[in-house]
Amino acid sequence: MKTCNNCKKIKTLSEFNKDKSKRDGLQTFCRKCKQTKDKTYAEKNREAARKRAKDWRKNNLQKAKESCKKWRNENPEKMAAYKKKWSKENKARKNKLASEWKKKNSHKVLANTRSRQALKLNATPAWADKVAIDYIYYAAKVIERVYGTKWHVDHIIPLKGKNVCGLHVQNNLQLLAPLDNLKKSNKLGG
Repeated sequence: MKTCNNCKKIKTLSEFNKDKSKRDGLQTFCRKCKQTKDKTYAEKNREAARKRAKDWRKNNLQKAKESCKKWRNENPEKMAAYKKKWSKENKARKNKLASEWKKKNSHKVLANTRSRQALKLNATPAWADKVAIDYIYYAAKVIERVYGTKWHVDHIIPLKGKNVCGLHVQNNLQLLAPLDNLKKSNKLGG
């Protein structure tokens, strides 16, 4: 048993953190009081701590980047969950950032678009029914005009899949709601 120097209550030794510099090897404040003291100190000194952290990062930019990269590589699940949560909470900001990126990198957007178009051309065999393909795209536009809801034309088997690459033919196309298509991404099925 030991008395806490803060709350003056007698508590069991297990309620105190270790401290080798003390004679009995334990801190003078119990865990609960120490936690309250630390929280109060952190609240009072939050801005100073932020400034110190910001200054350290500024002076150790490379080290900070390496540390962040290492953590991201070691914690892919946590990083994915963080990104998903951030995207959900910051939809407007995410859209604004994406729009700004597209404006600054219009050459990359154009290159990606052209690459996709070339991929489609290369994935369209001579025997493909181009009228049927055009009709599917036309149907998506009609639905959009009539009902006011946008639909995506999706490749059931992706043109650039991980294990298999599909063709740009009518049998490999389907209409999907935008959200479903974005969830599906570049995966097989539909």
